[in-house]
Amino acid sequence: MIKNENTFTYSSHETLILPHGLKTMPKVKSLFPFKKNTGILHKCINENLINVEFYTQSHVIIYNIAGIETITSYDCKSIEIKEKDLLFLPKDNYLISDFIKNNKQLEAYMFFLDEDIIETFLSKQKKVRHSPKNKEIFYKMPSNLTIDEYIKTLKNTSKTMQHSSDFLEIKILELLYLIDNTDTHKRLQDFLSYNNTYKDKRNIISLMKRYYLNNFSIQDFATLSGRSLSSFHRDFKTIYHTTPHQFLVNLKMQHANKVLKEENKTISEIASNLGYENISHFIKAYKNKYNITPKQKQKNHL
Repeated sequence: MIKNENTFTYSSHETLILPHGLKTMPKVKSLFPFKKNTGILHKCINENLINVEFYTQSHVIIYNIAGIETITSYDCKSIEIKEKDLLFLPKDNYLISDFIKNNKQLEAYMFFLDEDIIETFLSKQKKVRHSPKNKEIFYKMPSNLTIDEYIKTLKNTSKTMQHSSDFLEIKILELLYLIDNTDTHKRLQDFLSYNNTYKDKRNIISLMKRYYLNNFSIQDFATLSGRSLSSFHRDFKTIYHTTPHQFLVNLKMQHANKVLKEENKTISEIASNLGYENISHFIKAYKNKYNITPKQKQKNHL
């Protein structure tokens, strides 16, 4: 299962859920009360963060004030955001963030948009929207003087209206209109419209092989692949003639077998790293595949 943990100690087995996983973290402040998954966060990070894995539960617009952050997608596409860049991230995506301090802190505002506020914005637009041929996982654009001024006043505004969720919606809609007003190609509208309606059906096997150590549930993999849970099960069984659960177990047992042969780890450590809370369940799964117990396997390679 994707974990909803608030911690600066990251590993390949921890995934931060955005936005709520950020809200109680040090150096991250909510400017207004959140309304569902809509809100504005200000972050100011003073330490290196490497391979920070996160999952977006709502659409995100990031305005970068200082520092350079690199965002990498599930298929290894990367984008770098610098001072006064705007980055647009769609919901339901697994991404990785990297930041090297280099004498500068990482400071940014993060605007989280749920479906309701996106529909409010899109419903007032006259442009006939279409689905782009190639969906963008993310894209960025430079800021402008009007948006820069909006950002400068945002912090002071939040101090006087910090308890108003209604004012939160006004400020987010204001940002969307400011961006859209200078966006001659209406890229923002297409991006929000597409990502609020469609999901690409990504390659199931490549996702599971890439992330099987992240302790994701089958529901998590279905979401990442752009499918409903029932569609994910159906497509998987049709194409690969097995269940997602069994395929995932096989991947984990293959990894366990390699670790037992090559690394000096306890059985409980291996089981825990593979997401097994009950060690007996791990032992049973391993024995079902290899006809010996993990302990016997270890003894054979001493």
